[in-house]
Amino acid sequence: MKTISKILSVVVLSILVFASCESIDNPAPINSIDTTRTATISGVLRANLDVRNDTLGFSGNEVQLENAPAGTKVFVEVDSRDYATSTTGGNYQQLIFETTVGANGEFEIQIPALSTFISANLRGEEFVTDKTIDDQETQRSVYRSAEGDVDFIENSTFFVILIYSDSSFE
Repeated sequence: MKTISKILSVVVLSILVFASCESIDNPAPINSIDTTRTATISGVLRANLDVRNDTLGFSGNEVQLENAPAGTKVFVEVDSRDYATSTTGGNYQQLIFETTVGANGEFEIQIPALSTFISANLRGEEFVTDKTIDDQETQRSVYRSAEGDVDFIENSTFFVILIYSDSSFE
């Protein structure tokens, strides 16, 4: 009986050992973004919100741009692959960093950076406001931001100007 018990114990132990083993394929490298290394991207958002201050210059109309409204969002889009130490395998996506402009139309954002250049795409969110045509008339307009590209590197500051175009409601 002792012999059968010993054999049964060895068989059960062997089954447990083999059942708990699993095959692990070489997993994709795990990367994390070091947020202590940063670059600063700052800029200004401008739009033609008031036609009254536009003037005639030597080359035709000289448009005077105003600041985008305070609180307008600015988006900085970066491919997460640019932060990876190894790009074999892995699941990459677009990372979106966000900030807002102040009353002066300016923004500033610090984003993770490396010692090599990373490319980013910037754009401001759309907004709707009344464009001043003259002292008596306004025109409801949708403002769309131009996109801007910037290459950034750690411990540096980069400046971008985004200009809005307007589309009047009909």
